Amino acid sequence: MPVSRVIDRSFIRFDNLALSYLVPAAITKKLDISQLRINGSVRNVAVYSPNWEYGDPEPDPASPFVPRTFTLGVNVVF
Repeated sequence: MPVSRVIDRSFIRFDNLALSYLVPAAITKKLDISQLRINGSVRNVAVYSPNWEYGDPEPDPASPFVPRTFTLGVNVVF
């Protein structure tokens, strides 16, 4: 009789974090800039999987690694 094994691969993913900061006008006036915004984001921040100890439970077995991506941007208005 074949034995089948069911594996619990439940998980929680913190997928995207984005932050933005608008530099105050008192500082931008000193730099002769009308507006300055600095923003950043992180993709694939964290994965929590209490019952799965083999890395990320979601990706395709052909590519088992999901990269963490960082993005930084600056928006300047003169």
